[in-house]
Parts: sequence; C-alpha cells; structure tokens
Amino acid sequence: MGRGNRRDSRKRVYSEDDELDPMDPSSYSDAPRGGWVVGLKGVQPRAADTTATGPLFQQRPYPSPGAVLRKNAEIASQSKKPNLGSRYAPITKKGDGSDGLGDAD
Repeated sequence: MGRGNRRDSRKRVYSEDDELDPMDPSSYSDAPRGGWVVGLKGVQPRAADTTATGPLFQQRPYPSPGAVLRKNAEIASQSKKPNLGSRYAPITKKGDGSDGLGDAD
C-alpha cells in the first residue's frame, strides 16, 4: 500500500559538496559542473537559416548565398595582392601542351 512513497524515499539528494564522478569532465578540468547549458556564453546562433520557409528539414543549415558571395569577393580582393612570401610559382595552363599539363588537368 505505501510502496510508492517508499521508492521516493530511496532517491538520493545531490548537493554541491558531493564527491565528483571521475568520468565527469568537471572533476579534472575547468569545465563547469551542471547541466547541458552550463558554460554556454550568451545566445548561440541557430543552426538553420531562419529566412528559409517551410518545414525545418527544408531550412538551410549554412550561410545565406549573399554572405557566401560577399566572403568570396573579400577573399578574391585580398588574393589579388602579390604574395611576396610564397616559395611557389603560380600554375598557369597555356593549352598548347608545352606546360606539361594534359587536357584533363
């Protein structure tokens, strides 16, 4: 009859001064002790693109196309500057076969 309450009385109450589990990363590192969200700094960005419409599986988990184009343009403008520290010569394909590169290269 009173078995339901007996089970609740066997539950262990954890306190802050409990000995740490050796399998817990917080027992041997500076990782904070607690749940899944302990240690997260601020609001984490969403993995899916919120501008996409439709169900979650149709949302894009990558940057918007405009952001990719802007980043590519930024990298291209930086790479046009001559790289004086490079030991390697740029590879150019002449197309007549004298460069040693075949048609598949």
